[in-house]
Amino acid sequence: MESTNFIMMFLDWLMSFDRKAVILAASAIGAGLAMIAGIGPGIGQGFAAGKGAEAVARNPKESKQSTMVMLLGAAVAETSGILALVVSLILLFGNPLVNLEGAVLIISASAIGAGFSMIAGIGPGIGQGYAAGKAQKRLVKDQSFNLLSYVRCS
Repeated sequence: MESTNFIMMFLDWLMSFDRKAVILAASAIGAGLAMIAGIGPGIGQGFAAGKGAEAVARNPKESKQSTMVMLLGAAVAETSGILALVVSLILLFGNPLVNLEGAVLIISASAIGAGFSMIAGIGPGIGQGYAAGKAQKRLVKDQSFNLLSYVRCS
């Protein structure tokens, strides 16, 4: 019973602020949450780069192809981080939610929810870097491995 009273007191306190200030504060929180997604691409790119260095060390003759695979994997792994950055920048600087009509709590929750949804970019960043690392490993093991024919068949 007391927890309900606390929630109502908190909501009343929150509504005492300016509408625009509440939405901008929620947008800043959402932008910060969205940038957590940068962890995934960092791990994925690190894994791909590590496997690339390992592949070049084991087979220096194939360094050009190995570097190409590593850079391609790093670029693909970075896409989820770039998307999270774009969402953060929109929430901070081009916020379309400020001029929306409606309940302040719902609009603010939308801004925070946008940030939470970007956290899902951690998985693809790691996974895409892992796939690039595995391609590096295959490149080292199989001298006849041709990346372009492998991509066409997939």
